[in-house]
Amino acid sequence: MIAGTIRNAVNQMQLVNDWEQKKATGDVVKKQEGMTVTSQEESMIQHFREQLERDKESSADCKRSRINSFRRRCYSSERP
Repeated sequence: MIAGTIRNAVNQMQLVNDWEQKKATGDVVKKQEGMTVTSQEESMIQHFREQLERDKESSADCKRSRINSFRRRCYSSERP
């Protein structure tokens, strides 16, 4: 909750600073920071997608391994 409050306060300060700069110069503020944040977000999304794919592959490998192990136990043991 505190982190959200801090984030909101920082966003509010940034908006106030942008507005003051716009009033002083008459120009719309160019957000260079937004570009880097977007690219960071995109890289994080890509990282999470890759991690998800690795986890899916790992899960499938683990599942196959358990199935094969179960089959070996069932067919290798003596039956009555």
